[in-house]
This record gives sequence, structure tokens and C-alpha cells, in this order.
Amino acid sequence: PEGLCAVRFVGGMVKGAASAAFEMFVYQPLAMVYDLGQIGYALITGDLESFTPYSDIGLAAWNGAGTIDILVGMRLNQVIQGG
Repeated sequence: PEGLCAVRFVGGMVKGAASAAFEMFVYQPLAMVYDLGQIGYALITGDLESFTPYSDIGLAAWNGAGTIDILVGMRLNQVIQGG
């Protein structure tokens, strides 16, 4: 039973790390590209109400965060994650 618990624990850690890596390196970059496309469309059509941010950075900016807030937040996140 102890060995099985250790295997489950390690499996959970690997699954969590893979999920975090997917979020950081796949989903967020694609979400930022999608956000930029939406912003371009909104600027061309003048329909700013249709914009819905999907990336973390887009959401932060939409909620009023400035460039410095976003950059400091990104750096703090790197430090917390050990980067």
C-alpha cells in the first residue's frame, strides 16, 4: 500500500506539472494571439463591447492593470515557480 501511495503521489505531481506546462507554454500564448485578434477586430469595427479576454495578461489589462503591474506580476510568478 505504501508503494502504491507513492506511485499515486508521483503520478499526481507529473500530471500537475504537465497541466501547468500546457497552460504556460501552449494555452496562454494561443490565448494572447486570440486576444490580439479580437482587439484588432474591435478597433476596426468600433465594437469594443464584443471583446472578451482569454489570456491572463488580457484579463489583467481588461481589468485595469498597467504594463508595470503585469510585468511585476509575471516576474513574481516566475520567482514563486522557481524561475
